[in-house]
Amino acid sequence: MALPQRSMLQKLWQGFFRQAPARNHTHNSSLPSCLTCPMFLLVSQAGWTPLMLAVRSSKLPAVEALLEAGADAATQNQQGATAVHLAAINGKPPICSCLAQRAPAALAVRNAEGKTAAEVAKTPEVAALLAQPA
Repeated sequence: MALPQRSMLQKLWQGFFRQAPARNHTHNSSLPSCLTCPMFLLVSQAGWTPLMLAVRSSKLPAVEALLEAGADAATQNQQGATAVHLAAINGKPPICSCLAQRAPAALAVRNAEGKTAAEVAKTPEVAALLAQPA
């Protein structure tokens, strides 16, 4: 799979720094010409990852590319939400399906309220996509 276009990465990168300054990265808010560390390893002070921002922005190609690059869908932000929780809340079936297929272990993660992504899903369709196999 090809990486997302530079313009998509630029928007995600800028959105990442609008969310909160990165706690483990020293780049400024402009996209570095050469990413010396993988973007998917970045975490903002609020615990947001580029994967979470891609999910929240409903950018399926970016979600796919980040997962392929090794992004962890089970990483939790300060509220205990994962990228899967955010997808469930947003109610975007294609993104939920992608996460369920590529990161099935993240489906079992519970947020700060003790709920899985399926339990916070916006619609029954999304809940069904994120339901763990029995």
